[in-house]
Amino acid sequence: DNFEKLTDEKMLKRLRSNVRDKAYCADLTEYLSEYNLDEVPSLKPCGVANYYDMSESSPILFKNEEMMTYARYPNDGFLTIKNVIKEGKLDKDYEDDVTDEHHEMAEFGYSYEDSKKWVNPDDVWIFGYFRYRWADWFAPAEVNTAAQTIKMKRAYSQSGYAPTDGKEFYFSNVFEELDAENEFYIDRKTKKLYVISENLDDCGYELAMMNGGIVHMKDCAYITFENIKMSLSRSNIFKAYNCNNISVVNCEISKGGTAGIIFDRVKDSEIKNNLVCWLGSRGILVSNAGGNAELDAGNVNVENNKVHDFAKLETTYKPAITLNGYKNRAAHNEMYNTTHNAFIIQGQDNIFEYNDVHDCLLTAEDAGAVYLGRKWSETGNVFRYNYFHDLPKGPGGSWRNNAIYFDDGFLGGKVYGNIFKNLQCGIFSH
Repeated sequence: DNFEKLTDEKMLKRLRSNVRDKAYCADLTEYLSEYNLDEVPSLKPCGVANYYDMSESSPILFKNEEMMTYARYPNDGFLTIKNVIKEGKLDKDYEDDVTDEHHEMAEFGYSYEDSKKWVNPDDVWIFGYFRYRWADWFAPAEVNTAAQTIKMKRAYSQSGYAPTDGKEFYFSNVFEELDAENEFYIDRKTKKLYVISENLDDCGYELAMMNGGIVHMKDCAYITFENIKMSLSRSNIFKAYNCNNISVVNCEISKGGTAGIIFDRVKDSEIKNNLVCWLGSRGILVSNAGGNAELDAGNVNVENNKVHDFAKLETTYKPAITLNGYKNRAAHNEMYNTTHNAFIIQGQDNIFEYNDVHDCLLTAEDAGAVYLGRKWSETGNVFRYNYFHDLPKGPGGSWRNNAIYFDDGFLGGKVYGNIFKNLQCGIFSH
């Protein structure tokens, strides 16, 4: 509510001339104090290539109910790695500390002349698919704009994800690249938030600053959450641990930095008729739901939910719905608008039926809207009567995208009665 026209001449000169009259800023000092914060929380490294799973994100700005992005270049698409100078090397003796001196950091060249105009490129972050479109990487970097080189400040978790010539990345968290209405920038030193807007009165801005989630419960039973809107958290919005007979029904779970709903070691429960959207990570995770040595059934039912626009920060292997366990069900859900998977299954005798899956895998290749594999024990899962449609081809062209992908070591399951339309491959077993 306290946005003002940007009048600071030094800051205005750093922006492109065509957006200077549309720039606004807001002081976050009082807002931070409401959450007992002295400083703006930093950005968080994440991604498959970093081996991170975010427990919390940095503050995220939403406009008119939709998640905005850190000021970036290019605004859409990617730059390419010009030449790899150092692939980087992870010292396995120190792999729990990816920042220390024992690792050789990856370094590569790029080509973007306008970066030489950046005044203070010491807090630039890089997002990229440095080798595979199923391995994202978001981490801070040291950018030498004169030499046009980038040196990562985090070591990757596995050598197989090292940067490769011609692969893709973009610059993130750069004030000079704030030039679009879906972008924002936070100066952590001055505690000021910057946006670009043609008409500020038409913009409903909301900043997710709270950490700790909205509902986190443990060792509970027979509780129903119904007709509740839960939003604006930097960490998992709803989490139930070691519970039974929990129902989340007719709720809106939205505008979060990480996951929407997590059921961990929860049995005999349901997630039904909810809207789950605009999240930094996964939509709904059902984990450890049955399947112990006695093969107790999880009996978790995930039904008739609409899950869209998730995995905005962690962009791979963070699906709309994950079923992990024994004898659980996902049915009549609609899943769409995501860069990678819609559904991942891990366990035995789970059912995925009557779901509508579309507009997934938007930046992926060698991927599946539904994905499972790599464990011989994952048997008895059933995929039936689903509608898969409008899934794009892999952008690189060399690896296909699939509606259902049975990956390395998949042992067996049942697939029947599904409809596949306007996509590259229906069922692929590797």
